[in-house]
Amino acid sequence: MSKKYLKILLINIIIILFIVISVEFIFIYSTYKAQNWGNTLFRYHLYRQIKSYVTFQYFDTQKDFRPSSYPDTPSNKPPLAVIGCSFVYGYKLNENETISAQLSKYTGRTVYNLGIVGASPREILYMMENDNIRNKLIKEAPEYIIYPYISHHLARLYTDIRFYKPCPYYKLKNSKLEYYHKNSLIINSQIYRKILELKYKNITDDEAFGLFCIYMKQINEEIKKHYPNTKFVILIYEDNVPDTHHNWNLLKDYGIIVLNASEIAGENIYTTPYFIAPNDTHPNAKAWETIVPALSKELNL
Repeated sequence: MSKKYLKILLINIIIILFIVISVEFIFIYSTYKAQNWGNTLFRYHLYRQIKSYVTFQYFDTQKDFRPSSYPDTPSNKPPLAVIGCSFVYGYKLNENETISAQLSKYTGRTVYNLGIVGASPREILYMMENDNIRNKLIKEAPEYIIYPYISHHLARLYTDIRFYKPCPYYKLKNSKLEYYHKNSLIINSQIYRKILELKYKNITDDEAFGLFCIYMKQINEEIKKHYPNTKFVILIYEDNVPDTHHNWNLLKDYGIIVLNASEIAGENIYTTPYFIAPNDTHPNAKAWETIVPALSKELNL
C-alpha cells in the first residue's frame, strides 16, 4: 500500500474516532442533564464515566450496598433479605427509613439490604449465582427473600441505566439464562446504551414479561440451591401493572409468592403522598411504614 493511501486511511480513522468520541461526549452530557444531579459537577461525572471504560466491577459490597439492619433486641428468628433496585436501597432516605430498617424494627429480625441503585433482575440473578458476592451479603439463610418489583424492571432487562457500573449480561439458550462476559469499554459506553434503548423500543410488553418470568424462575432456583428453606417473594409495588395485565400465576406455579403492595396495604401506595417528591416516585418513609406491617402480617413475620 502506497504512502498516499496510508495517509488517507489514517485521516479517515482519525475522523471516525473524532466523530465517535464527540457523539459519546454528547450522550454523556445528556445523561448528566437528564438525571438532574443537583450540585454534582459535570467534570466529576465525566471523570467517573471515563474511568468506567477500563473498570469491570459489577458490585462493590462496601460502597454499592447499604449495611444490614439489626433489631434493638436480638432474637432467634431467622433473618430476612430484601433485594432489588433503588426502592430497596432507599434512594434519598435515611438509614432508619428504608424498607430493611423498618422490617427489622417491626419484626425484630436482622434484615439484609440487597438493593442497588439502577438494578434489574440481571443483577439479582448474578448476585444469587456468584458465591463470593452472595456470601458477603447474606451471612445466614433468610426465611424470605423479598423483591419489590416495579414495571421499569422490564425495560432494564434490555437497557442499562447504572452509570459508571456495567450490568451483567445473560443470553437465553434452550430456555436457560447463561451469563456471558462483555468488553468493559463497550458496555460502559453511552453510545452502546443508547443503541440498547433503541432496540428495546421494538420489544413488546408481553415479550419483556416473558423474559422477566424466566429470570424469576432461575433466581428462585438459585435461591433454593443455596438456601433450600428460603421462600422467594415478589412484591408488586406499582398499581399500574395489575394482575389482570400480566399472568403472575405463572410465577406462583414456580413456587414464588406474589403479593401486591397496594392490595395488602389496603390503599394505593403508588400516589404522591408516598413519593419522596411530587416528581419522583421513589417511596418515602411513609410508604414503607404503610407496607411493612401489612407485609409482615401477610407472611406471618
